[in-house]
Amino acid sequence: MENKSYLRLQRDHRTEDPTVTRFLRIALLCVVIGTQNTRADPLHVTLGLIEKELLAQNGRPTGVISAGNKTIYRWPTMVVSLQDGKVVSIQTIDAAKEKQDEAQRAVAAADENAKLAKGEAAQEKQQEAIAAGQQKQAAYKAKYDIALADYKAKLETYKREEAALDAHRASLDSEIRSLNAQLATARAQGNDNQIFTLRDLLWAKTNELKAVSQQTISCPSMEYP
Repeated sequence: MENKSYLRLQRDHRTEDPTVTRFLRIALLCVVIGTQNTRADPLHVTLGLIEKELLAQNGRPTGVISAGNKTIYRWPTMVVSLQDGKVVSIQTIDAAKEKQDEAQRAVAAADENAKLAKGEAAQEKQQEAIAAGQQKQAAYKAKYDIALADYKAKLETYKREEAALDAHRASLDSEIRSLNAQLATARAQGNDNQIFTLRDLLWAKTNELKAVSQQTISCPSMEYP
């Protein structure tokens, strides 16, 4: 019976597929390596541990920072600082708290981005309002310049007409004084024909002066847009 079992084992050993065996070995090796790479227990680290032993015990770190004789390794559960190749500091990491902090930072960043976007929108709206105000002011200035030019032209016309009317009044007044002087001379000489003629002229000029004196020219005013 024992011989048969031994022969069966020998036969099973001889008929074992070498490809399957190799696959199983590779899978087992991957599991071991994966366990080493993800292992990061602070209990495996002590102060004074050398760098080679640190990496051998805890596997590949998730992050490395080097500066001069100082090196910082990071694993999911701890951060280890080395100086001159030896562990000088061990800091444990609470993965759950770190995820919570990361989530809070993400929320804070989103809020900050929202505030910035809101501020940019408000600033853009303010810039649009300023631009609209500037355009409105420019349009008003253009209308104002036109109205001002029209007012100046009307004012110059008014001045010319007023000056001409004053000159006409002065001329009539001078003619009336001259006629009065001539009439006085004609009376002194007893020249009746000249007296009647001068009286008619004097009456006509006096009436004309009254009419001219009643004429008024309105001063133009500025018409604002």
